[in-house]
Amino acid sequence: MRPGDRYLHFKGDTYTFYGITQHIDQPHIDQNYQYYTTAIKEDTMEEVSVYKHKFHDSLLAASLEDPHVFYHKNRFWLRQVDDFFGYKEVDGVLKRRFTPTPQGEYGKMVDAVGGQKITVSSHSSHRINPLDL
Repeated sequence: MRPGDRYLHFKGDTYTFYGITQHIDQPHIDQNYQYYTTAIKEDTMEEVSVYKHKFHDSLLAASLEDPHVFYHKNRFWLRQVDDFFGYKEVDGVLKRRFTPTPQGEYGKMVDAVGGQKITVSSHSSHRINPLDL
């Protein structure tokens, strides 16, 4: 599970995993963190500020007490870790809510902040970190 990994939602859409956020009280944000974007908390639809460390992929989410998965498709989302990796009953059958796509099948990824499209070859061993785009 690394930034850039793709997950298939049980309804058929594919999402890009960016990381797992840690809780931070907004007034106590370290100078090494900078505002990254706003994400929608899936269960309440509230907007939450997300901060990224300047030198590595550490993510902080203001006002969220539990760790949340930070992911993207058309917009950034936050979902509790247990819910993201949990199961959902569909037509009487338990299905994983999100399933990892086969390694290397990235296809086209879009940097949501800059709108830049990149294509990753399925033969490439290099993994692109979307937080660096």
